[in-house]
Amino acid sequence: MVKGHLQQATTTATGIAIPASVEKPFAITQATWRFFDNDRVTPQALVEPLRHFARQQLVDSRYTLAIIDWSKLDYRKHTAKKDIVQLTHKHDVGYELTSHLLVNAQNGNPIVPIQVHLKIGNGSLSTAETVPATRVW
Repeated sequence: MVKGHLQQATTTATGIAIPASVEKPFAITQATWRFFDNDRVTPQALVEPLRHFARQQLVDSRYTLAIIDWSKLDYRKHTAKKDIVQLTHKHDVGYELTSHLLVNAQNGNPIVPIQVHLKIGNGSLSTAETVPATRVW
């Protein structure tokens, strides 16, 4: 699993690559599921190395840009999802995803995704230390 993250992906990759030396890809899938099912693996814990890297990159920066993207993930035809949320009306269901990307103010290069919020049926998943309040339409 870790080796897959260490490889550089192509721009069209849909996810991490399983190393060619792995004989049983299902073992990687199961290890990944166990990793994310661990109570100690929280969104806040996963983002901390990225925040540490951002702090290192910004030591000499006077300014930093934050680009915020809001996306609606439409799952009205996906019946297996049990945690989707009604967004604007009864047929508009899915998730709201908000991402914050730090960008170098001098050259425009991306630094790191610093924060992510996902609005789901029973609240929010967030990398923020204090999860934002759920908006009610």
